[in-house]
Amino acid sequence: MFKGKKIRSFWSEEEKKWWFSAVDLCAILINRDYDEARKYWNHMKRNLRPSQNQLTINYRQLKMKSADSKMRFGDALDIKLVFYVIMIIPSKEAEPYKLWLAEAAANGTASQELTALAKANAETTEQPAIPVQKTITRRKLV
Repeated sequence: MFKGKKIRSFWSEEEKKWWFSAVDLCAILINRDYDEARKYWNHMKRNLRPSQNQLTINYRQLKMKSADSKMRFGDALDIKLVFYVIMIIPSKEAEPYKLWLAEAAANGTASQELTALAKANAETTEQPAIPVQKTITRRKLV
């Protein structure tokens, strides 16, 4: 479905659900490179933030492997938010994904298909994907 393009995904054992890179998803949906997709994602978040939209409230920041193989924090979406982003992006390139989502939802296979994609693209890292709140520690000043 995603034409061989990779969406970084992570399984959260604590929450028992998959998380997907928001920027990778946007890059596919708008058919642009990573930098343009990152700007698009940030612009979309900024525009939706004042309305307290579910997208701006429920995404997480997780450590993900970047192009330079370093672990960096990035925005991640669960399956419901992935479906939501597919629906709200006003792009001609997103239309095939909207049709796929409609068909998969009608067949009841949307979650299973996205979970299969996640398993195929899952990052294999020694460090688990953890929400930012648990990774920040305060330094003691001596």
